[in-house]
Amino acid sequence: MVASSAQELEKAIEEEIDVLESRIVLDFVSLSARQARSLRPADLVVVEDGAPREVASLQRLSEVPDWRSVVYVDVPLAKNRTIRTASLA
Repeated sequence: MVASSAQELEKAIEEEIDVLESRIVLDFVSLSARQARSLRPADLVVVEDGAPREVASLQRLSEVPDWRSVVYVDVPLAKNRTIRTASLA
């Protein structure tokens, strides 16, 4: 009985699981604020290379503590007003 358990444990350790996590920012412009708040992961469909992927969680951006926004301004291509506004952000 002990040998059987050891073999099962060894088999379990040898198995691999690939986990992929992606964070996607969505802006639901066609929904009201109430509708956007009521969305659940099952309400969304994500397709990658033609295969549907499960949406594991859905959070408001303000609830994600480690999220950072980066604003990049290409100075040679930007207008002065854009540069001034970006510097205040």
